[in-house]
Amino acid sequence: MENLEKERSAVKSAVEIARLMGDQMKQHERENKRLWAALVASIVALLIMAGVMVYGIINAQHMMNDAVLNALNTVTDMEVVSETTTTVTQDSGEGEGNNVYQAGESADYYESGAE
Repeated sequence: MENLEKERSAVKSAVEIARLMGDQMKQHERENKRLWAALVASIVALLIMAGVMVYGIINAQHMMNDAVLNALNTVTDMEVVSETTTTVTQDSGEGEGNNVYQAGESADYYESGAE
């Protein structure tokens, strides 16, 4: 009789352990489903962001192309009204220092400290 009680107790313990293991498995499956759902949502979000960036780049490229074409069309529509030729006589600046002669109000000369 005592052996039978021990076997029943062992069977009850095994059944209880099996239930606990089953519950743990179900809990892990639920957690795994949540993790997979989070992974799929992250991938979808990344794909959407990549699509928006590609669209923005393509749109910016089209805008730039249109602006360049507009500028080129504006330049080709311009007419030459008159041409002016100006002759400038420049002093050679013979002597010390600079080989370019500057004179007038807007001329600046900076002497170097090197010898």
